[in-house]
Amino acid sequence: MGSTWEDPAVHEVAGRPRRRFYRITQDGAVEARDALARAYRSRKQPLPGWAAVPPGI
Repeated sequence: MGSTWEDPAVHEVAGRPRRRFYRITQDGAVEARDALARAYRSRKQPLPGWAAVPPGI
């Protein structure tokens, strides 16, 4: 992963600390997509019976 610092003139005018920008590698992009897909799938799992809210409540 590569990184660069923000141009000093930009952050000085904005009155905030300088930012560091990161560039993700091809392998890192694949890993990030896989991690997001796993997280999304795990959220779509049905709730266990004891956690489900009965209809009408």
